[in-house]
Amino acid sequence: MISEKNTLKVKIFFILLLIVLPWSLVESSKTSTALYIDDSSVGYYQTNTCEISLAEVVLKNWGNNNIVYTLDNYSSIGCFGKINGLDKTDSGFKVGVGTNILVSFLYQSILWITLLSFIPRKNLINFKYPFLSSLIFCFLVVLHIYGEQDFYKVGSRNFDINFALDNYFLLSFLLIILIIYFLFNQVFSTRVDSLLLYFPFLFLLVGTYDSMNLNIYLLMFVFFGIQYLLINRLTQKNLRYTIIYILIVNFAWLKNSSYSVLFDVDKIRGFANSSNTKSSILMWSIGIYFMYFGIKYCLQKTDLNITTLFRNFLLSGGLVTFMGIFGSISPVANFVIYYFFGLNKNSITGIESIQGNTWRGFSSSAEAIGEFYSVVFFMLVYLLMTKKIKVGKFEIFLIVLNLYGFIRANSFSSYISLIFVIALLVVISKFTKYRKAFLVTGLIMTPILITGILHITNTSYETSNKSIILESMKYSNLFEGELDRSINVTRFFTDENDLGTIFLYPQNSEKISSSLEFLINRYTPNINIPLLPNPVATISTVSYVINRSEKWGIFFSKYDPNMQQLFFGHGPMQFVNYFNDFNKNNIDGLVLPHSSIINSLLFFGLTGLTLGAYLIFRNIAYSWDGGNVFSYLLVLQIMNLAKSDSILYVSSFVLFLVIYLKSSKESHEL
Repeated sequence: MISEKNTLKVKIFFILLLIVLPWSLVESSKTSTALYIDDSSVGYYQTNTCEISLAEVVLKNWGNNNIVYTLDNYSSIGCFGKINGLDKTDSGFKVGVGTNILVSFLYQSILWITLLSFIPRKNLINFKYPFLSSLIFCFLVVLHIYGEQDFYKVGSRNFDINFALDNYFLLSFLLIILIIYFLFNQVFSTRVDSLLLYFPFLFLLVGTYDSMNLNIYLLMFVFFGIQYLLINRLTQKNLRYTIIYILIVNFAWLKNSSYSVLFDVDKIRGFANSSNTKSSILMWSIGIYFMYFGIKYCLQKTDLNITTLFRNFLLSGGLVTFMGIFGSISPVANFVIYYFFGLNKNSITGIESIQGNTWRGFSSSAEAIGEFYSVVFFMLVYLLMTKKIKVGKFEIFLIVLNLYGFIRANSFSSYISLIFVIALLVVISKFTKYRKAFLVTGLIMTPILITGILHITNTSYETSNKSIILESMKYSNLFEGELDRSINVTRFFTDENDLGTIFLYPQNSEKISSSLEFLINRYTPNINIPLLPNPVATISTVSYVINRSEKWGIFFSKYDPNMQQLFFGHGPMQFVNYFNDFNKNNIDGLVLPHSSIINSLLFFGLTGLTLGAYLIFRNIAYSWDGGNVFSYLLVLQIMNLAKSDSILYVSSFVLFLVIYLKSSKESHEL
């Protein structure tokens, strides 16, 4: 029997082999060799495609920083890991490296599951109903590629999902799914008890498949969610209630599938629906449902020790910062990190900040990583205050790395929310008698702080309280095609000073969304109640202070739901209708709403948003008096997610669900 120590050595050797070998294979009969990349070698590489391995080119061009390595997902299986083209650009040279959807799906799965196998073993759990659960698992993945086939046809060679015995693409794909299921079963059967102790590393090993709109953690938690539902068989109330809700809203979501269109998921690839077909809507609604109960299943098995969890947060955050720096100074490292860590987007290619302030480094989103670091530092303060943990030299080094990443992310709102929740912790822990005073002081200081920010930025209250409407009108169809929309929009605010005037102009009502019309009507009500703040003006002022007026304004210029969509939404991770149904020509690129609350409104409508708010605040109210760290973290999460799209990334989504579930009454009864 192989000892644990020898098993560890074998796995390390296997990982190194996996990382190096596929990119180093060469044919014994080939005649071409790697050349130093400059103007003279462009034609050579364009002629000798799929013959020279990536490793050869890297070694020959070591120190050549004029190169950017990119993945060519449309390559054949035989071209995997080899150079498939070279182009000269304004900034240097772009090297195309061949990859393939089938090879990458299998290769990355084996690599990542092997890395997850380094989590220490605990008790053996025999997963039940293997045949049925594997059948459901395969069905969901096949439903995904069938529903989003437009996405895969664009970037995958020989993509074919027509069922036939000679369709080797589909047969290979099915075989890979079964291999993944088998590996999940083998690796996680002895690691369910400790799996979620290591979930902070989701921010390091992101797990998005190359050339696919899937993430390994979505598959992993779906695997556990299937187990949870099959074991409990709707015997629990929460299962009965949620399945009824899912069945009801699915009828509404499937009715939105009136056409098929390819949506460019861009940096949210792996956790967003790229299509509007019934199959894709059904897959994401069932997938998110299983994922939720999969996380719940793991939490039931795991003793989530807060000190161990914090140290994993600290180590993961330090490695994220280090990888961000490493990837920014080396084009080879940037390529390797992107592929092997499964990033949604390449690491930033320089140490300098974006637009002079933000540096996202390794992460696809500066906001998301800023919120991650805010959790790290709150847990540090909490443990120093309550557990009196000792911080050694290595921990101090990691804290410095985390602090560097936090500062460079420049997430101002994350700083403010962190300071607020730490102050809340200090007052409740040390000054219990002054809770009400703290609350009153907070209520008084908030408008004072907002007023101070407006004064510093030399902005009038009149301007700030209309900022969302101003931006909405600017990006609406009202002034489509005009050179300077701002001048025309300002005219309604200054010259006429009456937003209702726009409805006097012919056809203007048809040019603005129903949500923008709603804002205008609420901003100029027929009845004014003294001393009662105008809700639109209040939200608008807050959005201006936290720099969200433009993003939220764009949302209201586009959000034009019917009654069904308003109350039930479009379905989980579904942006297709929002981006394509109304006012789709006035905004360039993927401009997300920059609020997870707004995203929830899009996905689940007012019904889902209201229900979610009730459950969240119920958890906060329940766990508050017990001093549960997760109640503070839930407040921190809500403050952060209100102004960011972080919920659209698997790592942030799992972080939120773990915190939410651990703050619930049910988690104390497990």
